[in-house]
Amino acid sequence: MRFFPALRLDSAKNGFTLIELLVVVSIIGLIVILGIASYNNFNDNQALNEVANSVKTNLRLAQTRAFEGVKPTDCAGQSLDGWRVNFEAASYTLVAVCDGAEIGSSEESFNLSSGVSYDLAVSSLLFLSLNRGVDISDSVSLTFSLGDKTKVVIVSSAGEVR
Repeated sequence: MRFFPALRLDSAKNGFTLIELLVVVSIIGLIVILGIASYNNFNDNQALNEVANSVKTNLRLAQTRAFEGVKPTDCAGQSLDGWRVNFEAASYTLVAVCDGAEIGSSEESFNLSSGVSYDLAVSSLLFLSLNRGVDISDSVSLTFSLGDKTKVVIVSSAGEVR
């Protein structure tokens, strides 16, 4: 048997023990679980930020239209009071208000992402025309929730959206 000394098998150096394999598989499993949890947390944060930013953008759109005096064609011959944002269960709408009445042809609807809910102090906000602020006496908070995460959008009586 001395012809092939390099082929001699040493049983102590043939591979990994079962314990070593179990430890490696356990560590890999733990890393995967933590990665999935972090990814889900990231997705929830992104969904909540997307909804809050979308609502802010549309509130600013209503604010801009009121400030610039944008009137729909159905409002011709009437004075523009402003643009109202009406909040409902899972959506909200923007609509022009002329001489105290909402002009239905100007209505634009927006839906919240599924799973996102909001808590409101008011059911609607009217951004008054010609930069006269909002029809509220104090700041209003719109709180959006997804699971245990929340995001707050504040509208001041002067019309500032933050």
